[in-house]
Amino acid sequence: MYQSILHANIDQFLVLYRKSKGRACALFCLPTPHADFAKKKICFRPSDLNFASGTKMKERPIMHLKTVTAAILTTLALGTAHADEPFILSSPELTSGQSIPAKYYWNNFGCSGENTRPELIWSGAPEGTKSFAVTFYDKDAPTGSGFWHWSVYNIPLDATGIGTDIPKGAIENNTDLNQPGFFGPCPPVGRTHSYVYTVYALSAPSLDLPENASAALAGFFYNSNTLATATLEVIAGPREE
Repeated sequence: MYQSILHANIDQFLVLYRKSKGRACALFCLPTPHADFAKKKICFRPSDLNFASGTKMKERPIMHLKTVTAAILTTLALGTAHADEPFILSSPELTSGQSIPAKYYWNNFGCSGENTRPELIWSGAPEGTKSFAVTFYDKDAPTGSGFWHWSVYNIPLDATGIGTDIPKGAIENNTDLNQPGFFGPCPPVGRTHSYVYTVYALSAPSLDLPENASAALAGFFYNSNTLATATLEVIAGPREE
C-alpha cells in the first residue's frame, strides 16, 4: 500500500527536486492520496535526509531515491499505526455481550453476590489524554434515567486499567445510592438489564468536582473534557426470587 503511494508521487518529487537545482535547503511536499492522510502532505528538505549540500539528484539517483523512499514509508507507517489504533476497554473476567458471573452481583436489595469489582484494562488512548475516568451504568433500571453504580475520576495517565484497588490519587464520587463506592448489578426479579463500563480519556490532568458530587454532575465534567471513550457492555439477569 505504502509503495503504491510513493510510486504515485516519485515523479513529482523528481520534478520538484530538479526545479530546485538540487539545493539542500529546498522544501518538498508530496500529497498523500491514501484515505488515512486525506488533505495532508509529507514535507521535508533534502538536508533532513542527509543529502549533501549542492548535490545534484542526477549524480546519485539510486541512493537518494532509496533514502526518500525509506523516509516517506516510515512516516506513513507510523502515522497510520497511530491513527488506526482504537481505544479499547476489556476485562479478563467479563465478556462483551455476555452475562455477568454471579459473584459480581451486589450483596443487597435481594441479591447475594460478593459485590466484586472486575478488573478492567484499556489501551489506545488518543494523543492529548491526561487522565481517565471510569463509570458503571445500568441502562435499563426502571428509573427513567438509568442507574449509576460506580464513578471514579482523576485516574492518572500512566494507568492502563483498574482492579480491586483504585489508583493513587483517583477519587470515587457519589453513585445513585447517594454515596461513593462500587456496587454490583442487581436487576429486579425476572428482568434482564444491560450494564455498561465506560472509560473516558480526558484532556485535563485532574477534575475539581465538588465534594459528594452526584454521578450526573460528574458526567457533565467528564463529557466536557472527553477526547474519547471506550465501553464494555454486559448483561445481568433474569434472576429468580
